[in-house]
Amino acid sequence: MKLLPRRLRPAPRPAPVTGTLHALCDRRIEGKVRALCVLAFASADGRLDGLRVVAADNGATVLLRVDFTLDGPSPSLERLVDRLSGERGVRGVRWNGGALPATMPSVCARLGAERDEARLP
Repeated sequence: MKLLPRRLRPAPRPAPVTGTLHALCDRRIEGKVRALCVLAFASADGRLDGLRVVAADNGATVLLRVDFTLDGPSPSLERLVDRLSGERGVRGVRWNGGALPATMPSVCARLGAERDEARLP
């Protein structure tokens, strides 16, 4: 007689985590920053909940607010912050919430002191 294996229980899913990212950038690259945000959360592990301009300064710079939901720890947020921090014309990136991967402090270190001093509301 052949024994059948027990059905394996699926691993419990982590609770979704919501967060907000602010990006201060030059108006001329606003479209590119928006596109990068949309692409970052198009994966299966994240969802873009909102993307809007919060403030504009004399027409030269804009502050984008990105609301997102992640399904537990995700590299999506790390990749987005890393990508935005390397773009010319992005003056500051700040976020709260979100399940951050263990490597996120290394991304923060790469942003440099000028990013920490950027004026973000």
